[in-house]
Amino acid sequence: MEKKRKLNVLSISDKVRLIQLVRNRKKCEIANEFNIPPNTLSSIIKQKEKIMKLNCGNMKKMRMTPYLDIDKCLLKWFTYSVLR
Repeated sequence: MEKKRKLNVLSISDKVRLIQLVRNRKKCEIANEFNIPPNTLSSIIKQKEKIMKLNCGNMKKMRMTPYLDIDKCLLKWFTYSVLR
């Protein structure tokens, strides 16, 4: 039976580092160094603009909520009730 590859989740900051390394080195070397398949590295490079916009802190995922107004109201309610 074939062994399954361990899932390697990269943070946004790691992805930014990958994008910066691609400018100077070969893709296959970088993929091996970070222990990811080359096609994953290609996907990261395709999403370069989106990743660079979200480069803040040590986030793992790039999910954004479709309900921004509800999130703002919920945050306001939560901070108000905690501070009370």
